[in-house]
Amino acid sequence: MSVLQPLAIATVCLLGGIAAACEPVQQPLGQYQAAAEWRSGPPVASDSSDTEQLAGALAPPPLTIPNTTTGSVVPTPTTTATVDAGRPIEMPVMQPTAVAGSAARPPSCTLSLPVLAERKPLDMYIVVDANITLQYSGLKAFVLAGLRAFVLDPTTEGIGVGLRFFGNECDPKTYAEEPTVEVDRLPNNRSALLSALSPTRLDYSSSPMAPALQGGITHQETRSGIHPEAKQIVVLASDGFTQDLTCSYSSRDLENIAASGMSANPKIETYIVGFGAPPDTMIPIADDVLARFSPLDSIASAGGTNSAITLKYGTDATPLYDALVSIRRSAQPCEFALPQAMDANALHVFLQPSGRVPRVAEKSDCGARTGGFYLSPSDAPTSIMLCPTSCTVLQSQDDTVWLIDGCRSSSLP
Repeated sequence: MSVLQPLAIATVCLLGGIAAACEPVQQPLGQYQAAAEWRSGPPVASDSSDTEQLAGALAPPPLTIPNTTTGSVVPTPTTTATVDAGRPIEMPVMQPTAVAGSAARPPSCTLSLPVLAERKPLDMYIVVDANITLQYSGLKAFVLAGLRAFVLDPTTEGIGVGLRFFGNECDPKTYAEEPTVEVDRLPNNRSALLSALSPTRLDYSSSPMAPALQGGITHQETRSGIHPEAKQIVVLASDGFTQDLTCSYSSRDLENIAASGMSANPKIETYIVGFGAPPDTMIPIADDVLARFSPLDSIASAGGTNSAITLKYGTDATPLYDALVSIRRSAQPCEFALPQAMDANALHVFLQPSGRVPRVAEKSDCGARTGGFYLSPSDAPTSIMLCPTSCTVLQSQDDTVWLIDGCRSSSLP
């Protein structure tokens, strides 16, 4: 297979091409509204050497538009390009409904090969309870196995992950300045994380959540000054109490600490994971363990993340792994760098496998449709931003985001 063939296959997959190497990309119903129809444009000359391999890139994506009257699905017109080596190729042209004052659209256009979008980085500082009860309750294996699975997950590559076990120390400075493993982009520090997740004992006598959370937020505030390109968050995982006499704090103090992260510039979100008694435990103490997690939702809400994730542990560590994946997806920014080589006015965004994302002029237009993307800042764009509904797609699954340019929309400046 030549070097160009994998690119051609990717292009065919993204644009719903005619090759048999992949399934056509379908517009996800109920997710997006079509931003434009496609029609054939005038013939455009092409380099015949790559004609056969790029044929699929010339076909527009098969879109479907929900019929709001009948609830049925109406296919939009499409055209399939035909290729005859050495002769002009009929190119598809995106032709949106024109708006008043819009500039004239060029008579034809040429689509580029897809470029993998570069997402704004995410840095997670995971602060984990290591009190002595984990050693004797069965939680130790649950916690360490769940964290190891998350660190080994291929989808975490490129994510910044750091770790700090907490216990005994009441000084937030300890947790801010002495991480168990410093935050770094996986897989750079994977070996260090896996080594730290194989301790012989987790036996601190107390679980001081407040200083641990304060230290975690301070750590990420400091890091944001060093790495302004990344979003910084704190994940607090504990089976401990939200009140403590040793370090003298209350659940209200924890709420205030979490809120202080949201007052920082940029904001530091706090995600909370609480793990309790096994699901088959019916003794009264189990109810007490779970009841002590009731303030966690308020702490998470103060930290900008709505509610805590509470788990009942067992021999299977999948629930903790799933919780960390859910946090990673929710926290990842839906912001992507705009490549300098691409024409901002002729840009198209594809989620693979979900489908093409229509463009809106600006953020305020997101609410008028079920999905889309816009460029920010609008006067000299450097970033591609997904509208909230489109962002939700990435929060529920790990789609790949591709960028293609070459067909300018007449409805945008």
